[in-house]
Parts: sequence; structure tokens; C-alpha cells
Amino acid sequence: SDYGRICDDVAYDYTVEKSYFDEETKALYVCPIRARELEPKFHPGVQKWLQALAGDRYEDLMLWLVHCMDLDRPTAALVLVGPKGTGKSAFANQLARIWTRQGAVDAQSVFGSFNSDLMRCPIVLADEGPPRDQRGYLRTQEIRSFVSERERTLKRKYMPNVTIRGCLRLIITANSLQAMHTGETLSQD
Repeated sequence: SDYGRICDDVAYDYTVEKSYFDEETKALYVCPIRARELEPKFHPGVQKWLQALAGDRYEDLMLWLVHCMDLDRPTAALVLVGPKGTGKSAFANQLARIWTRQGAVDAQSVFGSFNSDLMRCPIVLADEGPPRDQRGYLRTQEIRSFVSERERTLKRKYMPNVTIRGCLRLIITANSLQAMHTGETLSQD
């Protein structure tokens, strides 16, 4: 015990500020990423862009942003539909910069066989519509689970699977509502 401890389990946890060892469960909880220490500043140009991006749903976008940082709680996927070049993907990639200097995680890598990209950022971007399976069908059940789960299995190539805790944020962008068609009856909210 002077030189180390026996660890029975390892879990990655977005919700902790720093890694720690739990003596009772003999589990190591690793903080894979932390929000960068950024000085918040109001910029009227950014507010104007967000208002143009969200249109009459601006207040909803602001509410989503308020909850975005709280990775202890699930929140709905954010869907941005608008013309090409309006900044939908830029929004997701700039939001990801809270946690990383890279952009948001590509949804295709998360919904595939391996999801190790989740180690770098909790913002997941499904650019040009929601993820689809090999046959072209929307993965609606997987998307519902994705946005509501507080834990998931981290699957990395050539490494054992581990648990990753914390709620991820899914942003789906599209140029038209046609890309969002699921074949299911869904509400507007």
C-alpha cells in the first residue's frame, strides 16, 4: 500500500474536475477533458449571428446553451436547419472549443464501431442530417439513447472497453428539413 493501490475498474467521467481513486469501490475515475478556463465576453456581433442562426427560436437556443455545460444532465439534441453558409457547423465547432482546440466530434465516428473520439470533446456534430445506418435509415432509437444516457461504453480499438460517464451534446445540422425526415411522427419540440 505504500507504493500503489489495486484498481478493480477504470471509468472516464466528464462530470468531475479532476481524476480520483475511490477507495470504497476500488475504481479510478479519470477526467478525460476539462472545460478550458476562458474569460466570457459579450460581443454584439456574436449575439446578432446567434439571433440570425436561431431566428424565432433564439430564446430556445440560449436556454440550450445554458444547459450545455452541465454534463451531469441530459438535454435534447440541438437541430439547426438553414441555408448553406449560415454558420451551423461553425456554431458547433466554436462551442466545442470550450473543451478542446479541435472542433466537435463527428457523429459518424461516435455511431460507428469505435467511439474513442468521445475522449476529446462532449460536443458531437451530425453535419448534414442525423446519423444513418448502412441501409440509409435514420438511427432514431440510437439518437434517443445517445442524448438521454448518463453513461455509455467507450469502445477503443485494441483496448478493453470502459465506461464513460456524463451526458454528451448532440448538434444536428441540415440545409433543409428534408434531411431531417425520419418517417416517424414527431413533435416540433
